[in-house]
Amino acid sequence: MKSAIFSTLESEYKSMTDKQWSRVAVSDLIYFIVHHFHYQHRLALPDLVWSSEQLASKGKSSWELYELAGRLRRLSDELMVHMEKEEKTIFPLMLDDQKRYLHIESCIAHHNHDEHLLQLDIIEQDLQFCRDSEIEEFVDLSFRVQHFIDELRLHIDIENAYLFVE
Repeated sequence: MKSAIFSTLESEYKSMTDKQWSRVAVSDLIYFIVHHFHYQHRLALPDLVWSSEQLASKGKSSWELYELAGRLRRLSDELMVHMEKEEKTIFPLMLDDQKRYLHIESCIAHHNHDEHLLQLDIIEQDLQFCRDSEIEEFVDLSFRVQHFIDELRLHIDIENAYLFVE
């Protein structure tokens, strides 16, 4: 069952201030990250990968679309492992307040986040080809991928700023 805090976060997360985020309890923040961001990423990524691979396999595609499809596939594979590690290792350590182990895990998570952000920068560059296209399917894919990128960037920013702090 969704709590009142989750409902508030769900409806207002894009407009919340630093002060508001800093007041959210770690347990509520973890619940929100898992049930909002992780859930949404697990739904969106397979569809984006599939769509990009389908478009790349059509006769109208170019090497840029193959590159985009490959990068989305790699990001998906890495992000699925990363989210599972957070859910099964890092978040339980945080909830159990096991700080001696958590520092190492947080450093690893930050490193993964930095890598994901670099991948997103490259994917955004790849999207320019789709945006410039006159093919409606390419433009639609670019909007869906950009929405995903925006959500993942926000997700990473929230975790780095309010969850993985020393």
